[in-house]
Amino acid sequence: MSMNKEFFVLSERSLNVIEGAMTQMLRDEEIRSALFVDRTGYIIAHRGKLSYKTAEELGVITAGFVACLNSLSSISKTERMTIKFHNNKVENLHFRAATPRTFLAVFFDPELPDSIVEKLASTFTEVVVPALDEEEPEGVSFGSVEFIEEKLNELFEDL
Repeated sequence: MSMNKEFFVLSERSLNVIEGAMTQMLRDEEIRSALFVDRTGYIIAHRGKLSYKTAEELGVITAGFVACLNSLSSISKTERMTIKFHNNKVENLHFRAATPRTFLAVFFDPELPDSIVEKLASTFTEVVVPALDEEEPEGVSFGSVEFIEEKLNELFEDL
């Protein structure tokens, strides 16, 4: 996996692992949709029915949202976070960090127990992370991503 400021490259093998794990996750339970996103907003994979926005819009929105959450309570330290809404007509959200650069965003039915969503997200990362780790070249600097994350964090630090 090569990621620098100009491009994001992922092998077909890793992409197949990601897409297969995501398809399995949505097949097992009442998960409405899921996105596997780079912290810059780039969507690596998505599955399911997206209700309100396009996948590309949701990728950017969720990346900004995770940056905002990191300013309040670091998702990278907790690795996961679930956001529940008080309206049963709105999908709840579960975020799970996969690597320092990537995360899974799961949109799920409010009736679905959190424990099931957590288990599915955990299984997803257990399958996907080893595939990504195999591709990660040692000693690569991702300065551009760090710069973008720093600027996003600066944007949200006064909230």
